[in-house]
Amino acid sequence: MQNISVDDNIAINDFEKIVDEKHLKPGKSLYRHKKINLYKAENGNWTATVEDGKFYTVNVRIMDRDKITKCECGCESQRKLCRHCTGVLFAIREALNNENI
Repeated sequence: MQNISVDDNIAINDFEKIVDEKHLKPGKSLYRHKKINLYKAENGNWTATVEDGKFYTVNVRIMDRDKITKCECGCESQRKLCRHCTGVLFAIREALNNENI
């Protein structure tokens, strides 16, 4: 399991800046093609299942409504943020922006 601690506590609106290009486009594609089922838990903890050939579970912690402090994914990627985490972060950002309406 990939367990990423986002040391910089990067803002949800800025996460693309730290994502490897190899994972940014596939992550955005997973998001755009509705391959992500997102569930919000308590205290800024989010869980999602991502369909990408098989199903991956992704857990993300967002503190203060916009700081990413953790991303965990069951894939084998060694990158800071894999494509599954990246897709989930796009979905979380949309959900948080929709809450502000």
